[in-house]
Amino acid sequence: MGSSEFSWSVSRHDAFARCRRRYFYSYYAANEDPEIQRLKKLSALPMWAGSVVHETIEAVLKTRDALPSPDEQEALIRAAVHGQMLTDWRESEAGSLRFRLFEHEYQVAVEPDDKKILVGTVMRSLRNFFKSPILGEAFAAGRVVIVDWKTGRGEGKFSEVQVAGYALYAAEQGWAAPEEIQTELAYLAIPRYVRRSIDRRKLDHLRSFVAKSAKNMRALLLDPLANLARREDFPMIDRPQACRRCNFRRLCFPRADEAAVAAASAPLPA
Repeated sequence: MGSSEFSWSVSRHDAFARCRRRYFYSYYAANEDPEIQRLKKLSALPMWAGSVVHETIEAVLKTRDALPSPDEQEALIRAAVHGQMLTDWRESEAGSLRFRLFEHEYQVAVEPDDKKILVGTVMRSLRNFFKSPILGEAFAAGRVVIVDWKTGRGEGKFSEVQVAGYALYAAEQGWAAPEEIQTELAYLAIPRYVRRSIDRRKLDHLRSFVAKSAKNMRALLLDPLANLARREDFPMIDRPQACRRCNFRRLCFPRADEAAVAAASAPLPA
């Protein structure tokens, strides 16, 4: 199986590092099999919260040229929670092709408290977004700052690489010289803001990181030039806890074996 051309991204690097078989399904099999593409699009609860926040932020930045009033801010937050999230949930329960939660697909119970926590994360993140110092800078547009808005509390393993990649793109597009670009990881749920400067040394290091990562990915291909891959060249991992939360669990462990996967990854009794 192959895709039109090979391209690198942090999410692709992360998938490759986590599980080669998952990587194969995501970046090769999903391009040719509609059912695998559907499984790839499944969204777990934390990812869903992040998507709702990011889509609201994107809409604000694209349609506004000034900070919304407090009443407008609350209206936008209510629309995200009571409009988009409610619609998404109902569509997922109904088996929609547009949006489907991992928890509904694999019949994972979602407790009422889990829903409250999720809604609270979205509301708190958006309120902190409207209060964040970077938003005023964005409307002022005085300089180039690459911001990655996060709804999680911990720093992702490749967060710094990802935001540096955005800075590299900005520099190569000629938006600004590397020394004129700053990056910021904005952890909205806390809130906490981590800002760093960019220079040519950091960008050179990133280029080397990307080149090495891409070389490792292409080494497993049947035909690197044509970007062709075979499933058997991408082995499964032996980590039941990770497999239990994988979108492609059904492909690696058919329904008859799913109970064994769940049991193997369940916590030991006290």
